Amino acid sequence: MEIAEKSIGIFQDGVFFVSLVPAANASQIVPLIAESMAIKFTDQLSNQKQLLDQLHEKEILNVLDNFEYLLTDDQSTAMLDTLLNGTKAVRLLVTSREVLSLMQERVYLLSGLHYPEAVTLPLQDMPQYNAVDLFVRCASQKKPRFALNEKNYQSIMRICHVFEGLPLGVELAAATLCEQGCNEVAEVYEQNLGALTTRMSNFHPRHRSFHAAFEISGNLMPDKLKQVMAGLSFFLDGFTASAASQVAGALPQDLADLTSKSLLRLDDVNRYSMHEVIRQLVRADSVADDVMQQVEEKHAAYYADFLAALKSSLLTDGQSEALQAIQIEYGNLSLARQYMVDHGRLDLLEKSMDSLYQYFMIRSLFDEGITW
Repeated sequence: MEIAEKSIGIFQDGVFFVSLVPAANASQIVPLIAESMAIKFTDQLSNQKQLLDQLHEKEILNVLDNFEYLLTDDQSTAMLDTLLNGTKAVRLLVTSREVLSLMQERVYLLSGLHYPEAVTLPLQDMPQYNAVDLFVRCASQKKPRFALNEKNYQSIMRICHVFEGLPLGVELAAATLCEQGCNEVAEVYEQNLGALTTRMSNFHPRHRSFHAAFEISGNLMPDKLKQVMAGLSFFLDGFTASAASQVAGALPQDLADLTSKSLLRLDDVNRYSMHEVIRQLVRADSVADDVMQQVEEKHAAYYADFLAALKSSLLTDGQSEALQAIQIEYGNLSLARQYMVDHGRLDLLEKSMDSLYQYFMIRSLFDEGITW
């Protein structure tokens, strides 16, 4: 994101961010790119051809985030190849946990933030380490009076060292300060991370410390909150407090607690999100099948009602807001629709159909509508 922000002004026709979390397959890449650039399609040509025509002479940077979830579909990388070869000055910045194996690809491996590799440095050296700065800023959000000082800086160095500057791990450790002090937090992670990471051989070495940290953090949560967290992990690309309540049984205090632990994030429009790495970890934990089946059912029912409620707005002055609401919930709607189809829930499909039809027609997403 920082690279994208610094690139604004360098690319004549702009820089655009595209989250690929809602994309279930390669066919959704084109509509998501078009949506980020406010490109409207017609029914005259294929969406891909229209996108290429629109971008052919443009000098832009497209930031495609979380591409790894599409790599099982060969058409996803083929789409990127077509986009690069079919335009003159389009550049792609793609984040992925795996390489794309494209001829045009240049791979840049990301490491953690700069952190003190020695834990015997003086306090005055700390400002040069952005891992330490991140810890202090996150801790200050939890404890407003928190500050780096002679008493705590060595413990903070130890914490940053344990995580090798991995931002998510540092942030999670800072959130633990709500229950414990700096020295106690450092001891917990130092004593437990070694044992936990040795049995995580299936994780990338750079991710093991965070996976272990997440397990430690989870052990500190009451069972009720763990159950809520499991339910919330079913949402794709964010959710509202209302959705969290009806689908996962999350109370306002539950959401506040999880946010304070840095396991959820709340944006400026009061929409919650779970970092994709955390979401995958929660999903990987053993959750009773009957519990997840209930969550899936509630999730599908909630979004069927969500679409039904927008039906009239899509045909009136509220159309623009209704279209935007559907776009924001696209990932969840895709999940809900798949459940309805797989389980033969014709009643829920009937509730959803009119609004989805209007959405695809108004946005001229004919190919995608047919796929749905």
